[in-house]
Amino acid sequence: MDDKIVYRQMKPGDEGRIYALVSSVFSEFVASEYLPEGIEEFINYIQPEDIASRAAENHFVFVAESGSEIVGVIEIRNSNHISLLFAEKRFQRRGVGKELLRKSVEVCRREVPGLERITVHSSPNAVLAYEKMGFEPSGSERTFHGIRFVPMTCRLEKGDSG
Repeated sequence: MDDKIVYRQMKPGDEGRIYALVSSVFSEFVASEYLPEGIEEFINYIQPEDIASRAAENHFVFVAESGSEIVGVIEIRNSNHISLLFAEKRFQRRGVGKELLRKSVEVCRREVPGLERITVHSSPNAVLAYEKMGFEPSGSERTFHGIRFVPMTCRLEKGDSG
């Protein structure tokens, strides 16, 4: 396995590989915690054409690439909310998510000077990972359209990149 990881913005044509990564990680680590309605809702959300459509509007997407393989992805909505953050199983706990977040916060800060916080609706099994990146729960666990999540917030200091 090539350990050199390159971080870059999503390019047209990446959507299918992003879908493959996210659906694989979701199926292995998250889906068992969701109701069937939530699984369907999530799979509909990550369809390649929908990723492309959101990226053309008010979202941006960064990927982590090892060789020619996409091994991590983050999608940010409105420069202040994480819509997706996934890393391939063998790249978890290796700083991929943290670096994707750091690079995304840099972009968010350019687009929204004075940005004070980033939010996420974390799956219950990812709460600890987000806490390690500086997020704190901002409410109790909720379920919406079958998707279980814990609302979380990361307060940014001036000049903080995540």
